[in-house]
Amino acid sequence: AETVTIENYVAFGDSIATGYALEDSNDGYVSLVADELGADTGNYAVSGMNSSEFLSLLEDNIHQLEIQNANLITISIGSNDLLGKMKRQIKTNAPCQK
Repeated sequence: AETVTIENYVAFGDSIATGYALEDSNDGYVSLVADELGADTGNYAVSGMNSSEFLSLLEDNIHQLEIQNANLITISIGSNDLLGKMKRQIKTNAPCQK
């Protein structure tokens, strides 16, 4: 089996990728993965980001060069979409729909 060296790691996502609730964001999974691999890292996660905002970020090609040069990309998104829907349903006291 061929060994692949990961030199450039790019992370996108929401607060999970930023290290939510950690005293030191360097204890988050993005930093831990980068340290383990010895890779240069670009963490473009934004606390509170939802999937629509993430898609807009990709469509704007802001990080196109970083994406093209990455050997590894992680995406952690969707928890804010779910949380937002749950909050709306709790406020309206409506049952969850499929």
